[in-house]
Amino acid sequence: ISSRYIICEYFGVSVMQENRLVWVDCLKFLAIIGVIGIHVSSSLLSEDILFSPNWFQGVFVGSLFRFAIILFVMASAYLLLRNQQSIYVIPFRIKRILLPFIFWLIV
Repeated sequence: ISSRYIICEYFGVSVMQENRLVWVDCLKFLAIIGVIGIHVSSSLLSEDILFSPNWFQGVFVGSLFRFAIILFVMASAYLLLRNQQSIYVIPFRIKRILLPFIFWLIV
């Protein structure tokens, strides 16, 4: 049994797709933990008590978890651009990512 199947079985991930990249899934898992850390640390930030020790702690912890956003962008870009494809296909594939991004940016 390969380590890939052990890892997937441990996390309860189905291994039905043979072309799935486990290392990208692990990076996305780390990014999810980072996003949770960003949201949790934002609860320490309050406008009432600026520059208090809790505020500095919230800013510091939030800064530690900012890697998550870049990690999601890099994983999406890798999955989007890893295959050899025609130059005419790339704008349609990028639009698939940019439209939801712009929507959530506005919301």
